[in-house]
Amino acid sequence: MLALALPYLKPGRVLRVALGWAGLVAMVSCGLVLSVDRSFPGYVALWPTLAAAAIIMAGQAGSRFGVDRLLSSRAAVALGDNSYALYLWHWPVLVLGLAATGVEGPNLKQGLVVIAASVVLAVLTTRFVERPLRDWHWPKLRAWRTAVVIIACGAVLAGPVAVWQTSLTAEQSATAAQPRELTPGALALTPGNENTPAPRARPIAGPTALDNDWAGIDSPCTGANATSDPILEGCRQELPEEPASKRIVLLGDSHAQQYLAALALAAARGWELVTLLMPACRFGADSQARNAECNAYNRASAAYVLEHLPDAVFTVASLTHEDAPFETEVPGYLDGVKPFADAGIEIVGIRDNPRFTFNMPQCAQRNGAEATACNPSLAESLVEPSPLEDYRGQLPGLHLMDMSDFICARGVCPAVVGNVYVYKDDNHLTRTYVETMIPMFEQRLLAATGWS
Repeated sequence: MLALALPYLKPGRVLRVALGWAGLVAMVSCGLVLSVDRSFPGYVALWPTLAAAAIIMAGQAGSRFGVDRLLSSRAAVALGDNSYALYLWHWPVLVLGLAATGVEGPNLKQGLVVIAASVVLAVLTTRFVERPLRDWHWPKLRAWRTAVVIIACGAVLAGPVAVWQTSLTAEQSATAAQPRELTPGALALTPGNENTPAPRARPIAGPTALDNDWAGIDSPCTGANATSDPILEGCRQELPEEPASKRIVLLGDSHAQQYLAALALAAARGWELVTLLMPACRFGADSQARNAECNAYNRASAAYVLEHLPDAVFTVASLTHEDAPFETEVPGYLDGVKPFADAGIEIVGIRDNPRFTFNMPQCAQRNGAEATACNPSLAESLVEPSPLEDYRGQLPGLHLMDMSDFICARGVCPAVVGNVYVYKDDNHLTRTYVETMIPMFEQRLLAATGWS
């Protein structure tokens, strides 16, 4: 749009000087001021875009104070001549550098090395690839020659990608085809098995499947479970084939959602299941520890429960953290569930799982599942006694569950148990692993509640 309008824009000399320097300062400050890893894509992209537009509009200021005197210097022009190749190179150099060093972000020295390496590669690419191809006259003489060059360049790119993708697909298929007895998961921690080494096998779910290894329900709430509150539009239900013997509402965030994989037992027992979930919004009474949106969602969820009067609600009753104190009570938890207890609704509160400062499966893939770095200490993951002990006996119908001994064992919290990835990232359990916990989960749920 600016290119189309530029011939008709005639800013004065003073305005050109101001636009040029303002644009340069804005462009340089962008990466220093913004947390760019969390800002793009989005409207914040207007910052560097408008900064570039200001510099372009400034053009040749006709003043010795104009920014064009700096940007027309030999070093700046040389950088501009190689800028497209620099744009192409800097990101893979950064990503591969981080992968090789195992750090989350580069320090100043590492950042300078990334920039220097990118500049060198950009100069070489421009000199030996871009310019020769651009100045090559043979493809320009016939249309079919141009097509040949385009196809050849596409093959150079697509060939390695196709080989890599084929390799990943084959690995994923081989992983999925393993006999189930080779991947016992949490069953490896049951009495009698806890000291038996797991057989050699590829850990599941495969690396390409981890991102989607997540439990969920697709059917929206209808009929008796329907709600007119727009804030609860994400309500989902799972109905048994026969009339339900028990109705359970799952409340909370993604850490509550994890246990949908274990609550698959509901279908086998003829239970009806409803989920009211909001990311990063642990259920509890209004609290300043939560944002206004989360507090509003929890109020709406509580109103839904009191209106529909299910037999029970399922919640996560503690809150884990990356750093000390590692685990605390959920803000306003007892106050949040007390109205349910007063209405005769049973409450199941399960202990939260640990969080970490790094991606657990990536750690295991880079360093091996037995590496110390991928087996953090239990003492730096959960606290003793459990925060759930403070709830015990406080409310009638409040049942407490702790599955942490099937997540952490023998003083550590492993990335892999029984050839199954425990985590899909730094704090969420994989659906595959939770499914291996179903027998123990069912036993403890029935023991805690007295249900049959």
